[in-house]
Amino acid sequence: MAALSPPGVTVTVHRDSGSLPDYLPELEELQPAGALRLRAAVRGHDGVITASPDLPHGIPGVLRNALDWLAPSGDLAGKPVALISTSARTTFALASLAETVTNLDAELVPAACVSVTLPKAVDKAALLADGAIAKSLRTAMNGLVAVIASRR
Repeated sequence: MAALSPPGVTVTVHRDSGSLPDYLPELEELQPAGALRLRAAVRGHDGVITASPDLPHGIPGVLRNALDWLAPSGDLAGKPVALISTSARTTFALASLAETVTNLDAELVPAACVSVTLPKAVDKAALLADGAIAKSLRTAMNGLVAVIASRR
């Protein structure tokens, strides 16, 4: 998504979600460092993009756990959100993500929600070279950017 962004748009990739402890309300007062970093990352940006494979009728636990850590802080509330499913053969991941982020009071941007089928061996060059994938992702990014720009 960063490589397909319009000029002037910065995309920051958060790769720390796997280090979060399982969300338990009683851990909230301990303020785990990973949760603080995630919350600060979301709070410090104008929009959020989530990308997820479609696991058996849902999203990966690590993504759901990260969203659970965002719930008490409210940092996702009001943020425009793009949802990318990396498995176009089903829609369960997108539906699950949509319900979760909507319940966290985020602004789901329908024009920024897409499903793409990734090749088995995937890297940035392969994604950019695949015209259909690049077009879908660019369209999603432009949809998210348009909503963010309309707020300024």
